Amino acid sequence: MVLLAAGRSTRFGTLKQVAPIGPSGASILTYTVVDALAAGFGEIVLVIGDEVEEAIRTHLSAHLGERLPIRFVDQSEPLGTGHAVLMAARTTDQAAGVANGDDFYGRDAMTALCQAVRELAAGEKSTSARACLIGYRMAHALSPHGGVSRGHVEVADGGVVTAITELHDVRRSDDPSAGLAGHDGQGGDVSVPSSAWASMNLWGLGRGCGPLLERKFDAWQSRPVQGRGEFAISTVLNELRREGSLEIGLAGSGEEWFGLTFSPDADEARRRLEAKHADGTYPVSLKEMADPFRG
Repeated sequence: MVLLAAGRSTRFGTLKQVAPIGPSGASILTYTVVDALAAGFGEIVLVIGDEVEEAIRTHLSAHLGERLPIRFVDQSEPLGTGHAVLMAARTTDQAAGVANGDDFYGRDAMTALCQAVRELAAGEKSTSARACLIGYRMAHALSPHGGVSRGHVEVADGGVVTAITELHDVRRSDDPSAGLAGHDGQGGDVSVPSSAWASMNLWGLGRGCGPLLERKFDAWQSRPVQGRGEFAISTVLNELRREGSLEIGLAGSGEEWFGLTFSPDADEARRRLEAKHADGTYPVSLKEMADPFRG
C-alpha cells in the first residue's frame, strides 16, 4: 500500500501528516496505516520528503509502536502525485494500492481496494495494463471551508471508466438546483452533479502501470518547465486510458470520507474519529490494533 505523505500542508497551515486528530493525538495518516494493514495489505510504503521524514517516523512510532511493515521512500522533488507514485513504483514490481496520507477513507473502502488489487494481480496476464479506483460521490467529498481539487470520473456500464477530468475549486453552488461549481484546467467555469463520481486518489495499480508511468514522466520532463504543471496521478492515468495503454475500472464506492484541506476541517475530523472510538471501530490505543502486524 503506497501512502502519499510528502505534502507541505500549505493551505492547512501545519504538517497534516502528524496533526493530532484522534482522541489520543494520532494523525489521520496513522489511522490510514492501521486500516490498510487490517484490510490485508502486507506492507505500507510511505512516500515522504526529507524535511518531514523524522516527524512522521516519530509520530507513527509514538502511536503505533515499532516493528511494523512500513517502508519510507523519498520524493526528492515535489513534482506531483504521479511522481510520488512513480518513486514508490521504482522500488517494487507488484500490484499496489495508492491513497493520500491526509484523507480518511473508511475501513470498508480500504478493504474493497485490497480485494481489487488482489484481482488486478491475479489478472495480470491481460494484454493491457490495468488500474482501478474506489470512487466517492462528489457531494460527499467536499470541504465546507473552501473549494477543493477533485477528479471528475465518468463511468460507463460495467464500471468502465471513460474519462477523468481534474477540476479545481469545487464547492457547492449558490443555487442548490445547479449542482456543484468549479473550474477546469483552463480556469473556465464548470458545473457537475452532486452525484458525480470523484477520485480521491484511492487507486489500485497493476504491475504494468510502473513502466507506463516511467514513459509518461520522461515525456513530461521533456516539456518546457513553464506551463507544464504538476505530474498528477489522475491526469496521467487518464492520458494512458485515452491512448489505449491502460484499462481503468470503478472497483467500488466509499461511503464515508473526511480530510484536511483547510485548518477548520480538523474540528469535524476530530468529532468523527471520537465517534468511531466511542462505537468500538477503533480501540482506545491504536497500538493494540497494530499488534497483529508486528514483525
